[in-house]
Amino acid sequence: MGRQERCESGCSEHKLMLVGADEYEALLREVRRVRARSERLAAVARRFLESDAGPRDALRELRAAARQALRDAGPEIDWESPNAVTGWWCASCGNVDMPQPCLGICVWRPAEWVNLALYERQLPYLRAAHSLQRFTARAAAVVPREGQWERNRTALRAQAHAALEAGSA
Repeated sequence: MGRQERCESGCSEHKLMLVGADEYEALLREVRRVRARSERLAAVARRFLESDAGPRDALRELRAAARQALRDAGPEIDWESPNAVTGWWCASCGNVDMPQPCLGICVWRPAEWVNLALYERQLPYLRAAHSLQRFTARAAAVVPREGQWERNRTALRAQAHAALEAGSA
């Protein structure tokens, strides 16, 4: 660890997984966007579940609404793999050290970091939204064979229920 002179008895070393503050802020912006997006996708699923139309009309309405919702929602982004770095933290003095390859010159640059655990706490929101995305994408693509309209409506209703439950988690 660097700067051991800060603690009288030498700094203690505790491993710390960190993500850049800018990457964390980007994730928080994406979570806000995904929540709004999920609400649009959930509205499609709820309208489908509440529809009194016949199977053929209900599925056609669902397909059109799902396609429009997907166009409006924009692309999904993968946030599973942040650029995490390992640092070391001293419980006595609060120093955080980020070991770098030695160039023979010590440069102390302040940087803003966020604990990886805080970053990972936001990921369930994105995973829950993903189930609504999958349902909506499937509903946008499905065209039942002749005579299978009722069977498909029943299957898609079960999937809509599951997606709404996962999306509210």
